[in-house]
Amino acid sequence: MLKEVPPVTKLLCGSSLLIHFLCYIDVISQYDVFFNLGLIFSKGQFWRLYTNLFHFGDEGIFVFFQLMMLYRCSKRLEEHTFRNKTADYIYFLLVGIGLMTCYGAFAGFPTHSRSFLTMLLYIWSRYNQNVVLLVFGFVPMKAPYITWFFVLFDILIGKSIAADILGIVLGHAFYFFHDIYPRLPLSKGKQLLKTPAFFEKMVNKLNIKPNEAVFFDD
Repeated sequence: MLKEVPPVTKLLCGSSLLIHFLCYIDVISQYDVFFNLGLIFSKGQFWRLYTNLFHFGDEGIFVFFQLMMLYRCSKRLEEHTFRNKTADYIYFLLVGIGLMTCYGAFAGFPTHSRSFLTMLLYIWSRYNQNVVLLVFGFVPMKAPYITWFFVLFDILIGKSIAADILGIVLGHAFYFFHDIYPRLPLSKGKQLLKTPAFFEKMVNKLNIKPNEAVFFDD
């Protein structure tokens, strides 16, 4: 079954599982993986730039649910939207992570995991507008409404929606500049978010290949 998971999704989900497991057995604390600009630069704890993306808290059922969302969203993006475009998918992730990290440096978010997950969910929903999913396993909902459903859910349970909104803004910005802007007369056909040639060559040299099977939505 593990062989069926595409490589980038395997890295993302594997990182999150490892971080939560190490926190669970007290090898590390959640404070060791949080985003802290002072510790990153004054103490050289650069791993925080990466680890903060994959820690979803310590509330068991919510952690499990968000891990499943990460797996499903990333897997579907990698197998469908970015199929045979691994460099484009990695570039999209890096641009989004870079922007949310810059914002987080000023906003004071301890983690960017919620923004990261919402960004993936939003961009997937834009490319799959006719897909219907069962939210929580029993609530049927079309893809474009799912992101906003979770924003409403956070409001109802008293959580801040700042991280969700950041993820939506970043996801929509990518969708606009990658898919809509090039079709506008103003753009003259230019693709502002085209993956740089050097980056594509670098990824190709790493020989990161998606699975060869034909994929279907779970």
